[in-house]
Amino acid sequence: ISLPQIGPDLKEMGFNVVSRATNHTLDWGVEGMRETGRVLDENGIVHAGAGENLAQAAAARFLETDRGRVALVSFASSFTPMSRACDSAGEAPGRPGLNALRLAKSIVVPTEILETFRRVHDALPDTEPGRADPTRVVLDGVT
Repeated sequence: ISLPQIGPDLKEMGFNVVSRATNHTLDWGVEGMRETGRVLDENGIVHAGAGENLAQAAAARFLETDRGRVALVSFASSFTPMSRACDSAGEAPGRPGLNALRLAKSIVVPTEILETFRRVHDALPDTEPGRADPTRVVLDGVT
């Protein structure tokens, strides 16, 4: 967090690529996020991890050097729920923000416990016994 005038100083100190998906991305709101992007662009500093929607925030950015190309993808594992960028849905526009790390929770259990879960699952109403994948049972969204 600093004044926009710090952009040229960052470039002079050798910064040429930065990750923007952090838990501080929206400390100064969406306008602060946009201003940061503008200052980085004006100073030729490649940046990734924040944008006007999820597609922009998640996009890889590239730095071309004499020795080759460097790619940057940036995401945050710690953030407030409203910081996550989202793509548009129908007529609703995308939401500006950061590229949030998305995880799926899995629980590994011994085979005998898995069989118990399978019997419970198969005994529930409106379920089809004998799933195709014998190594997985879905209970309340957890695989």
